[in-house]
Amino acid sequence: MNRVSLTGHELNLAAKIGVDIACYNLTKGAEHKHGSPPEQAFQMSIMGTIGELAFAKFLGEFWSGNMSDYKAKDVNGYQIRTTLTWAKNYSLILHPADSDDDIFVALAVDPSTYRQVEMRGWCRGREGKRDVFWRDDTTIEKPLRKGGDAFFVKQVALHPMSDLLKRLTSVR
Repeated sequence: MNRVSLTGHELNLAAKIGVDIACYNLTKGAEHKHGSPPEQAFQMSIMGTIGELAFAKFLGEFWSGNMSDYKAKDVNGYQIRTTLTWAKNYSLILHPADSDDDIFVALAVDPSTYRQVEMRGWCRGREGKRDVFWRDDTTIEKPLRKGGDAFFVKQVALHPMSDLLKRLTSVR
């Protein structure tokens, strides 16, 4: 199964780094790069760091929680997209500015414990940035942010995690 269980210490570490990131951005007056409102800054930062730590654990890689390089890829060259929903209809969200060549991995955090993280699938930016996946503010039922225009790649269109693991083992 493509699920990772975080220990209490791992959850604590990810949450602390997520809070640090949110506080840093708030004190700098920085807006979320995709327009999420300030009241969601803490949750989004924490979900992101939980996802990054869980994916690193899934790969058996070290996760530094690096906060100093916001342009760096999240974990071992991969871009991680995490949601706090266990729903199977969650979509991987890609933005027009996202790299066509990067691999984006969709993760879901169990909202009842925050300690269970499921790897839902992956795609390259170019695969997900197709017209069929485009949604703008008029097609998003409940936009979480201003400028909610993005590509919403359904899970059924994502590659399975087993394919990503095969790619990794062939590179190593």
